[in-house]
Amino acid sequence: MQFLHASNGAELTVTNAQAELTSDFHYKWSFISVDGKADIKIKKAAIDIELDTSTQQSTPAYELAPKLEANKFTIDVSPDDIDITLTGGLVAKIANILIPLLKNSVIPQLIKQVETTAVTTINTQVDQDLQIYGSQEEIPYLGGVTADYAQIGGPQFTDANIFQMGVNGTFFDSQHVKTPSMSPAAFTLHDPKGKDGQAYLTEYTVQTALESGFSTGNTLDITYLLSEYLNVNVTTDNLGVLIPQILTKYGSGKTVGLSGKFVNSPSAVNFTDG
Repeated sequence: MQFLHASNGAELTVTNAQAELTSDFHYKWSFISVDGKADIKIKKAAIDIELDTSTQQSTPAYELAPKLEANKFTIDVSPDDIDITLTGGLVAKIANILIPLLKNSVIPQLIKQVETTAVTTINTQVDQDLQIYGSQEEIPYLGGVTADYAQIGGPQFTDANIFQMGVNGTFFDSQHVKTPSMSPAAFTLHDPKGKDGQAYLTEYTVQTALESGFSTGNTLDITYLLSEYLNVNVTTDNLGVLIPQILTKYGSGKTVGLSGKFVNSPSAVNFTDG
């Protein structure tokens, strides 16, 4: 059964934000033409964002993905909080003209463009991506293991201005879908006595990941993954630190191939209080 949460919004204000930008410039004034670089440092800025949060139909259609709607995105910068350093030939001759022009005209126009682009990007591209990728994703190289993180509670801002969201947290084998052996845990999304930032992981989530990995029967090529993503090639010298007999049998500097799979049953994990 599918349902949509009502929209829920909040306004976020960030003060004392900073930014640095280096840009080439070409400036022509009267008979003088100058090329150079402008180093621009915004020492202080205020960013005001108003967002509504809700859910939307996802992919697959029977699940829910988060949805954001940006109603306002404004950046407030005073020219007094902008430092500009020009480098290049003849910059001394045009600095008193170009720097005020950058502070009072070019940078405000750039900020307006950023404000408009940010709202449009959130309300179109970000929400489209959330609709497509916001609930399930098959994990590469794991033979069909899929993570389901569809929305179950939230996303929302509570009356106490706390942002919270709950997700499915189930892994499954996309080629052999079946009911997990255990039931999801029930818990409140926010503990008022807890820290400012809170995240919860239950035994159910870890267990379904292990069960689905076993269900695929997949042999994981660990050697390839280490080489592809970490640029690490395992040798007998590395493995010999843990298993000295490897060096005795095969010698030093030999390439080691690693692979792994669940053979008889999935691994099991149990969380205990404390």
